[in-house]
Amino acid sequence: MINAIAIDDEPKAISVIVSHISKMDGVTLLHGFCDPMKALAFLKENPVDLIFLDINMPHLSGLELLQKLQVKPMLIFTTAYAEYALESYDHNAIDYLSLLSDKNLKLGKTLCCPCFLLNLPRHW
Repeated sequence: MINAIAIDDEPKAISVIVSHISKMDGVTLLHGFCDPMKALAFLKENPVDLIFLDINMPHLSGLELLQKLQVKPMLIFTTAYAEYALESYDHNAIDYLSLLSDKNLKLGKTLCCPCFLLNLPRHW
């Protein structure tokens, strides 16, 4: 089982991620955070395997949040800003999901990657 969280300052983006993950076996979304500082506090006490992370957020960007983590889980960056796509891979992201595209197919394909890494069955 992959334990994940989503961090995005836009509640609608969190809702999209929650909706898609709820239809998948093998991935549990523990929490969705609109406040990156609350997510950071959660991560200090609760290790996760995967973070869906927005890059462009007020007060603390996704990239700044990563710098504060002692243990870095697998990352899937989720943002509407295409200019961050290449930079996301500098942080060992396993994928980059554009919020401007249809994630329905892309999300399922993306999540096969962490399942492969963790030797989990692929059910989607």
